[in-house]
Amino acid sequence: MLTVEELNMMSQEEVQAVLRRVQQEATYEIFNRRDLYYITANPEALGKCRDGPGTNVNSNIYRKISQRRNVWPDQEGDSDGVPRLPPKPSEEEGESDDDMENLERLKGFDNAKVAWWEAFEQTAHAYPTIVDGKVTLTSEPNEEQEELIPKLCQFDQHPHASQNPSDVPNIAFVRDWRLGEEGDWEYYPYRMYHAEAWKRTFRRWLDDTVRRSCYANMFHEAFFDGTGHPDGVRSFYVPQSPDISTVMDPADEEGLLHRHETAEGYCRNMAIHHRKEQEKAAVDNRRAREAYLGYLQESEKNPHSPKAKVYFRPAEMRDVPQLIPILNWFAKNSTVSGDLTDVQPADVRERITTAKNAKLPFILAVERKDRRAATDDDKAPEKLFGYALVTDYMDPESSGKYTVQLEMFVIPEQQRLGIGRCLLDKVKEICDPSFTPRAGYFFNISREERHKYGLGGQRVLARLMVVLSFVPEDRPKYKWVKEWLEKHGFELQGQLKGARVKDERFLDVNYLVRNSWFIHSNYH
Repeated sequence: MLTVEELNMMSQEEVQAVLRRVQQEATYEIFNRRDLYYITANPEALGKCRDGPGTNVNSNIYRKISQRRNVWPDQEGDSDGVPRLPPKPSEEEGESDDDMENLERLKGFDNAKVAWWEAFEQTAHAYPTIVDGKVTLTSEPNEEQEELIPKLCQFDQHPHASQNPSDVPNIAFVRDWRLGEEGDWEYYPYRMYHAEAWKRTFRRWLDDTVRRSCYANMFHEAFFDGTGHPDGVRSFYVPQSPDISTVMDPADEEGLLHRHETAEGYCRNMAIHHRKEQEKAAVDNRRAREAYLGYLQESEKNPHSPKAKVYFRPAEMRDVPQLIPILNWFAKNSTVSGDLTDVQPADVRERITTAKNAKLPFILAVERKDRRAATDDDKAPEKLFGYALVTDYMDPESSGKYTVQLEMFVIPEQQRLGIGRCLLDKVKEICDPSFTPRAGYFFNISREERHKYGLGGQRVLARLMVVLSFVPEDRPKYKWVKEWLEKHGFELQGQLKGARVKDERFLDVNYLVRNSWFIHSNYH
């Protein structure tokens, strides 16, 4: 490395030459390190791709992959090798004998390949349906699928198809550009998307293709497991092809060593390794959590720690069954809840999704079990003690986007044990970047998601509001709630009498607001 004094002693041409050399060295270094940022572009990742059943010739997974690789010898390297749909015999009597063109088609078609379509039709029926947000295959169709079954593979049943395929206009090929080639996207001129000749060819190809549309019969297991292949016309087939050995260069020893490997096998192996890494990370996180909880039990007790055995974490979709009874009890027995009817699973899923999309916290208080002794109850759903949900007070794109509303509830048997205090402490930490959390509790969150639930969260907020509604004669009952919120920085800023109605009773509504440290420019 040259010093400043050495550079000052050089001529301008020499300095420019040094700069060019340094730039070339830096560019070369960057080029050599360009793939190190990608997890799949290094020797370690390649070793994982080659280690597993996807590249083991004796595994069942490899045999399934091999079946999808099989081709007929006369089709290998032939662009026109995809088998055509087997010709259907005419319904009119005697036409098959008199129609010489149809007879030639029947003679020219390989009868052995007809079994390919029969193999697809003989596979078990499978009808997709959505259960709890996941696609599940069933053996019985629903009403919509039953209506669609008679229309399958019929050219006159699709809304975009011509009622009679023979009515499709015979548009001649455009002869002023690449005569004889279809207007497929693969034939577009390089960097000439505006070429009018290609556009005309593409429109001719598109019009002809759309007019010959039909509903393909996909309601078979062969479609969903990948063994069924589209014939390009109206159906699917399961090829029964022999295994063709790839011709390799005998001098390429490394190529011969890995000739059986495929991209699908690599993906299978990498997925297995990724799943094992996730399981290992989950075990490590569990051990770290157990060690931390053990430390909390043996170390000096934090005065702000809850008395209940509880930890806290964000709400997830798996918590929906446990949240429903809590929300319904809250709605039925408390005037603070705004719900009038039982909450359904879809409602809870929507609240979880809305909170994530709005970048607002939905936190749960979960029973903390003693993990030192593993039991069968470890696989049981976790018991929830309460929740804290923050929602937008108005539309997030309106003038009220800096104000949010807090709804918090703890089940009766776990109240006055410090759970509500911890929930509120975490909410204030997320909603107010100037707040100093008291801690004393364990908040379980992954390292990747930690910034979303840290100091200041993901949104710039100015006001955190709690709405208390109660029957006028029950005012003393909710006095302690108001005083408790005031201890945590909330201030009564408004009261509306009879603003809500529940169980045929008018409710008074109190609005308690807490100010957050707020700078408008940070929102942008």
